[in-house]
Amino acid sequence: VISCLLPVLFLLLAFLCKQLLWLFLFLALVLAATGLLHWDLVEAAFCKVLTFAVTQKLGTRCTMSAVRLKRGSVEAQNIVIANGPGEWAAPYSLKVHQLRVQFRLIGLLSLFPHCEVGHFRLG
Repeated sequence: VISCLLPVLFLLLAFLCKQLLWLFLFLALVLAATGLLHWDLVEAAFCKVLTFAVTQKLGTRCTMSAVRLKRGSVEAQNIVIANGPGEWAAPYSLKVHQLRVQFRLIGLLSLFPHCEVGHFRLG
């Protein structure tokens, strides 16, 4: 009985894999189209995630008005980090109009210690 059901199970498994592959391809195309046509939605979602992560890490409220994802850099605008618990004279602990983090090869190489090979020096 099992030898008769084995080809049917393989056929069912192949059909399910094919359908899952088509579903994955469809979802990938929808996400790519959303990213290309509505990049502002992707940036808004990244802003929400980044705000939530910073708030959880610091333990105090953090707000950002916008996050721009550009080639080679990430730019956050109007960052305000609230004070911690207690009495404070200032209404916030940090306020930054614009913070840009750039990803460059020179900056990446500066993270590594100096390396010397013969007459050549890196870092």
